[in-house]
Amino acid sequence: MKKFSFVYITVSNKKEAKRVSEMLVSEKLAACCNIFKIDSIYRWKGKIEKSGEYGIFRKNEKEFSRENNKKGKGNSFLFCALRYFF
Repeated sequence: MKKFSFVYITVSNKKEAKRVSEMLVSEKLAACCNIFKIDSIYRWKGKIEKSGEYGIFRKNEKEFSRENNKKGKGNSFLFCALRYFF
């Protein structure tokens, strides 16, 4: 059985989500990306804040390696907020 992974990425807007997803797929860093709207509620500097952002599920058959992470450097998103391996 092949292992596959999901990596959860958040970005500030849909345009950025599409740019990141296209880069990941074109660079073969993802087999597929799913983009979805998120309503976030969080604590910032002692206050409860609410904002909208976009999430990306990056899916691939192999674990996200350090080499792949280096390819993503210089972009304004995080690769490893949440990762599941099956």
